[in-house]
Amino acid sequence: MMTSGLVLRPLTPDSEIETDPDALIIVLFMAGDGPLQAEFLTRNWQATVPRAMFLGIELNDMVWHVNLLALQRIVVEAAKAHGLQQEKVVLLGLGDAGGLAIELVMQGVLTALGVIAYDIPILEEHGPLRRGAARIRLVQHHSDADPDNTRFYALIREMQRQNIDVEAVILPEDACLAMRAGSRFLVQLLANTDTPPGVPP
Repeated sequence: MMTSGLVLRPLTPDSEIETDPDALIIVLFMAGDGPLQAEFLTRNWQATVPRAMFLGIELNDMVWHVNLLALQRIVVEAAKAHGLQQEKVVLLGLGDAGGLAIELVMQGVLTALGVIAYDIPILEEHGPLRRGAARIRLVQHHSDADPDNTRFYALIREMQRQNIDVEAVILPEDACLAMRAGSRFLVQLLANTDTPPGVPP
């Protein structure tokens, strides 16, 4: 299904789809290698969170051209279709799409339980941060653009100053390590679905 440059891709195999899932994991990714990465994560995570359903949204346009209203509508309707409030949705974003996922909750476009973002772009300067109703979990690899991770650590400190519930890990290039780190964050988020962000579980 395609809507305004956004392609919906069911990621949970039909045989494993829960008719009444406890949570919805929406994976945002760019075209290219994004679908393969999303499918890899889903295959490895589904058994860990069997009561969750995974849905992919491929962004065919560059992130700054994404139709945010259409994206918002897709997420809201997907949650509603599975009998879930948006507070039971976790956004998972890869690369630029991870940065977009964070912006969506911080700017109030989407409500979600949390965001797990992989390898978000780290700019020399970032815009003002606002606390959104979501927990932020970051998995970052070492980058030539930020060799000492100075800008990444500065972003984390700024989030903490704004009382944003954020945790992060920086890893060497290793797909298994990255997969396990994200899995740990996902299990952590879904274990606290009844506790609002910012409130100790």
